[in-house]
Amino acid sequence: MVLLVALMPPARAEIAPQEADVTLDYGCQLAPGPRQVSIRVNATFPGAGVVGQAIQPKDVTVRVAFPPATVAELAGQGVATVGGAVDLGTTVAQNGKSSDSAWTGLAAPATPLPKTGGLTLVASGPVPPVTVTAPGDVRFTAGLLGLTLTPKKADGSAADPATMPLACTLNPGQGGHLVTVPVSESSTPAEPPTAPNAPETTSTQAGRPRGIIAGPGADNLASAGIDVYEDLDVRASEVCGDIENWPTATFLAASGYLAGHANATKLKSAVRVGYPVPGLLKADHPGPATDPDARGWAVQALPVDGVRYNCTLVVADLLYQGRKEFPPAQGTFLGFGFMPVTATVHISQVEDEPIRSLVFQPLLTPVGEPFSLVATARLSLRLSDVRVNGVPLDVGGNCRTSEHLTSPSSPYRPDRMVLFGGGPGFRAATPEFSNIGFGGATAGMATIPRLTGCVTPSGEDITPLLNATVAGPDNYMKIIVGPLCMALSQPANCTNGLQGGDPTKVPYWTVSNGGTYSSSGSVNFKHLVNNIATCDTDVSGAVPDTTGPPRGNIGTVRFSFRNCTGPGGSTWQVVQRGTAGLVASSYNAGTRTVDGKITGIRLQLTGTGVPGTSGPCTAETFGSVSLSYTNPPNARMTLLTGTGGNIGNRIQASTCPNIPAPVPGTRPLPVTFGGVFDLGSSQITITSPPASEVAGP
Repeated sequence: MVLLVALMPPARAEIAPQEADVTLDYGCQLAPGPRQVSIRVNATFPGAGVVGQAIQPKDVTVRVAFPPATVAELAGQGVATVGGAVDLGTTVAQNGKSSDSAWTGLAAPATPLPKTGGLTLVASGPVPPVTVTAPGDVRFTAGLLGLTLTPKKADGSAADPATMPLACTLNPGQGGHLVTVPVSESSTPAEPPTAPNAPETTSTQAGRPRGIIAGPGADNLASAGIDVYEDLDVRASEVCGDIENWPTATFLAASGYLAGHANATKLKSAVRVGYPVPGLLKADHPGPATDPDARGWAVQALPVDGVRYNCTLVVADLLYQGRKEFPPAQGTFLGFGFMPVTATVHISQVEDEPIRSLVFQPLLTPVGEPFSLVATARLSLRLSDVRVNGVPLDVGGNCRTSEHLTSPSSPYRPDRMVLFGGGPGFRAATPEFSNIGFGGATAGMATIPRLTGCVTPSGEDITPLLNATVAGPDNYMKIIVGPLCMALSQPANCTNGLQGGDPTKVPYWTVSNGGTYSSSGSVNFKHLVNNIATCDTDVSGAVPDTTGPPRGNIGTVRFSFRNCTGPGGSTWQVVQRGTAGLVASSYNAGTRTVDGKITGIRLQLTGTGVPGTSGPCTAETFGSVSLSYTNPPNARMTLLTGTGGNIGNRIQASTCPNIPAPVPGTRPLPVTFGGVFDLGSSQITITSPPASEVAGP
């Protein structure tokens, strides 16, 4: 079943419409304390629906009844009339799946305050339809209620305050059910439910898609239909991650900064994690790897089902002001698409369990080849400084998840939060992560357990409200690891050189004077040491202004190849398919240069007159090219070749004798290409701040 909340023409009713007439009680937050209101929801729904046709609620009216005490309080503030807007969150459910549909902006005209008794505001307006793609009962249920009151004085001027926002949740013991609409496959109507609260039915029709399409979050970086963990090597993770396989290893010190984004899928938004202060991953207790209190990194070769792997194990803790947690993150979301929820988010380790990171690839893999990074953690989430619909709520210090975060869709350690990263060839992960010393991006999907303990000093429990907006599955998280400081390795990334110390670089990037760029030059294609072709080349793209941890690529790159000639008088056509991305890895403030990669380069090469052929031959490659960018003045883009350069640009298919076709079961061979492009007057400036400027205490 797939629910699509979309604007579509209303379905033709085949049987008599049905009326929703439901009264519900809510608890609302309004300074100086909680208030109670009662609402009556009236709406006309189709008596039955058809798959693929819209279910359009009509004549929607929400009456909001305020008790006499609230009316008296408003009158005491000089209020003569009250109007405003009503937002009602509804949940639409079918066949065990659900989606949110917000009824927003229902207008309530100004209503005089009565001399005695309560006040009822009558709000009405259009609401969005719902379309389903499977048969079965569709249940509409009321959820969060948002009220924005506009009180005015007798002379028509605004009262103080001019607006009064209220955030309201259903009182316990109420289901909130509004109506059930049966849906059938064709224009023949389904039987109406026998009772207003009839149980949901489940379609068993083969071939029907299951699940909800509710749209990605505002910062959701997971491509639609892509499994984040698709390329995760479970067996290598199990072998490299088993501490019993490290009996003689000794940890050395390591550290690195972390930053990124974490989606709140229900709220269709994201929190920037580790910004403006980066998270610090610290492993500074060297010792035997088998010591549970040891923290550090070690490397060794281990057999994985007959193939020897180069495995690196990093065991570390988060560290912020002496606590094992990320720096606090600020987030603003929209519950049900209309109710603003602002909170400080605290992410911390549970019961001192360390974060374990595995880095592995087959032994003797050339430098620059893709590897896997798999990180597992037991993390909890706590909220503080909560504001709902503009109302500040003191939720104390124990408003937290009832259990730790998990990644149920991960094939490895689904009982933990799992982040996965890799190099070229990992479709679902991150092609820029091809050298652990340079750092890179990891990604994962988190299930946020239900919250508990979110109680105000007055005793008002707002846990249900926060659970309705925060808790749930499929929350995409992308964490960028800054260049790692590792004792006896990567001394440029350490404050104390080969001895380790704190990291010197953070995964933040600032682009100033951003915009488009273009240049022309010459590019030489090679396979190993053999020339394939030399082309006149135009390069162009855009690098927009940004600051902080990048959400994805910081820019775009397009190549146009012309006049390509090769050995033996051969001629070539080289065409780029799609647009490539620009990724920054490391910044040198002394030389004002940025090291990085151009990723996602897909090329088609067609050769004519190639020695050893009787006709045209073709080849396809996909991967990345290493890049050095020199900031203005004299901006320059240099494509690097050779070992450790762009050997991630892999041959996917070939009929050309000088471009070997991939052999099944083996790693595809590379095609390299390099060149220098002067960007002339371009003022695009890419920098990264030193850790000393942004790191927390």
